[in-house]
Amino acid sequence: MRATGQLLRALPEPSSAARRTFEQNLLHLLVEQGVSPEKAIRHARARLPKIVRIANPPPGVVARLSPATWRYLDQLHHQALTGVSQLRTGLGQPAPRAAAPAPKPPRPAPPSPTPARKPSWLTSGWVWAFLFGILLPAGWIGTAKWAARHAQAQFRDAEARLPQIYAEIPARREAARQLESRRQSLESEAQANLTARKAELDTELAELRGRVNRWEATPSSPALPAGLPAGWSSMFSVPSQDRDAFGNPVVKREGSATDPASGWPWEMVHEASGLVLVLVPAGEFEMGSPANEAGRDSNEGPVHTVRLERPFYLGKYEVTQGQWERVMGNNPSRFKGEARRPVESVSWMEAQGFVSMLNDSLGGAAGLRFALPSEAQWEYGCRAGTTTRFSFGNEESGLGEYGWYTGNGGGRTHLVGGKQPNGWGLYDMHGNVWEWCSDWYGTYSVGAVIDPKGPNTGSHRVYRGGGWSNGARICRSADRYGHAPSLRSSYLGFRMVLVAVP
Repeated sequence: MRATGQLLRALPEPSSAARRTFEQNLLHLLVEQGVSPEKAIRHARARLPKIVRIANPPPGVVARLSPATWRYLDQLHHQALTGVSQLRTGLGQPAPRAAAPAPKPPRPAPPSPTPARKPSWLTSGWVWAFLFGILLPAGWIGTAKWAARHAQAQFRDAEARLPQIYAEIPARREAARQLESRRQSLESEAQANLTARKAELDTELAELRGRVNRWEATPSSPALPAGLPAGWSSMFSVPSQDRDAFGNPVVKREGSATDPASGWPWEMVHEASGLVLVLVPAGEFEMGSPANEAGRDSNEGPVHTVRLERPFYLGKYEVTQGQWERVMGNNPSRFKGEARRPVESVSWMEAQGFVSMLNDSLGGAAGLRFALPSEAQWEYGCRAGTTTRFSFGNEESGLGEYGWYTGNGGGRTHLVGGKQPNGWGLYDMHGNVWEWCSDWYGTYSVGAVIDPKGPNTGSHRVYRGGGWSNGARICRSADRYGHAPSLRSSYLGFRMVLVAVP
């Protein structure tokens, strides 16, 4: 009974009635039926399934039993068996033959012990408790207090400035009103000036366009009059020396200073401007370049026959800075310093203004008129009867004797007349500065033409001859370009032509 009591005490504590019932069932099984204590316990528990649950614990419970618990249960089992044997002897019953003990169920292997980890301050609970419980709240509280103090200080500053701000409001409003009034006044004044200036420019442009249109619409006389008209001696003069004012030979042909056909001098000077003019005879030539010419551009074709039926005077030199200053009273050139340098940095429209001033200097006399040369007149005068790439031949190596270009220009303009002239006594037809022509830029005619003046309209004006900033290929007789009439450049100038009018 002592062993049985110890076994029963090891079980969960049921009610007193349940315990008594369990003891009676257990004794009946042990004494009367002679079953083993293990079987008796299982049968006794089967009758009280809701009270005692230790004989056949669930696998999860068995797995969690430690080795010490298993040893304790074995000790209780042995004591129970001893107690039952003593109980049978006390009751006068022979002890039953000991039955073979039932095989014990295999014990589950205890879980392998987890290797102990070296403690770290990061996994220490008191460290995290210190961080989250003390430091962080203290930091948040400190930040909140600082922000509150800062906000209070700003509020006090703003509150202190309020009277000053309120006092400045009227003055600031008055200043803003004055500025607005001034802005409106300036805007009205600028608008009025702009309107007036626009009207002046429109008037000047209309007058200039009228002059250009009158020149383009005016038919030329079939020939120059014989000899200089009476009364023109004050406007033009015939050189009496063998050399001109630039130190170069005066143009003569076959030993004569005058053209036997017209009686006009081969060279004369416009006294008011100092322009030196050379007579170019009427004639016919092939304008443009053939497809096999070296360095040719596609806009130089097709080659077509051009006939100029009237002779004309063409400037012996490019218009110089000194001549421009005598007529216009200013000097727009980039490369200043010497009056014999070609004038440059003038637009096509500004060149037309120079032309207008020259024509005004003629005093309204009929018979001749200044103009920019047409493209045909320019190429005719440049070629001087030749058909080669240059007026002196086809080889670029000879260009240095006749013009200024990248090979010898030195990045600037040079005195006019400093190189050799072409066959008709005209200087700098190759290089030094490009030269404006009167034509609109466009494609050439396919067939033969007489006294062509280019397209009727366009957006670009022609310029010819190449300049100090170009290679030899660009300085060929047939090379041509075009640009907006407003273009100003240090490589762009012009020369004059004097034509016959009725």
